[in-house]
Amino acid sequence: MREEEAHSETPDFHVPYIYFPLHFQPETSTSVKGRHFYTLREAVAFLAGQLPRDWNLIVKEHPHHFRRLLKRVPGFYAQLAAIPNVVLVPHHSENGALGKHARAIACVSHSSITAHAVLSGKPVISLGASHIREAPNYFCVTTPAELREVMTRIATNDLVANHHAMDEFIRKLESSTFEGEFGERPDTLSESEWNRTMSLTATNIGQAIVEWLKLRQLAG
Repeated sequence: MREEEAHSETPDFHVPYIYFPLHFQPETSTSVKGRHFYTLREAVAFLAGQLPRDWNLIVKEHPHHFRRLLKRVPGFYAQLAAIPNVVLVPHHSENGALGKHARAIACVSHSSITAHAVLSGKPVISLGASHIREAPNYFCVTTPAELREVMTRIATNDLVANHHAMDEFIRKLESSTFEGEFGERPDTLSESEWNRTMSLTATNIGQAIVEWLKLRQLAG
C-alpha cells in the first residue's frame, strides 16, 4: 500500500483517457482467459502503447487485493507508473467517477465493471475472450493492429448507437444463460431476495449439469 501511495496521483478528467481497473489475482479472468496478459503489467503496457495522441490510461488497483491480503510483486506499482501515459490512481478512488468520464473501459477478459459499462452504452476493450463479447461496442482485441483500430473508432465515436442492437444482445443472453449468483451478496439485495437467488442458483445449476450430460449421452 505504501508503494502504491508513493506512485499514485489524482487524475485529470479534462485529458481524454481509457480506464483500466485491475483484476485481483488469482482470478479466472486472468489465470484462465488472460493468456500472456496474466501479467497485468504487460496488459497495461499493451494498452498504453496504442493510445491516441495526448490520451492517458488511468489504472486503479482492485481493492480486494488489500482486503484479502493478496500481494503484488515488489515494484509492481512503480513499473506501472513508469509506463508513458499511464496514470496510477489510489485503489480507494471512486469507480463511478472514473468510469463516467472515461472514453472506454478496459479489461483482460471481463469484469463486473465492464459488464455495467457496456450495458450503459460505454465502449469496452477486452484483451481476451469474454462471455459478453457479442455486446454492441464490446471490442475483443489480440494484436496491436486490432487495438489501434479500436482506439481510432473510440476516438472518432465510430460506435454502434442502436438500442435495438443491445435489446437483441440481451435477448440472446437471456436465452443462453440461467439465473444464478456465484459471488457475495450485493448490498442492494434483501435477505429474502438473496435466499431466493441462492435457491434458484442451486436448482438451475443442477438442470444445467443434467442438460450437459444429456448432450454427451451420459444421462437419460
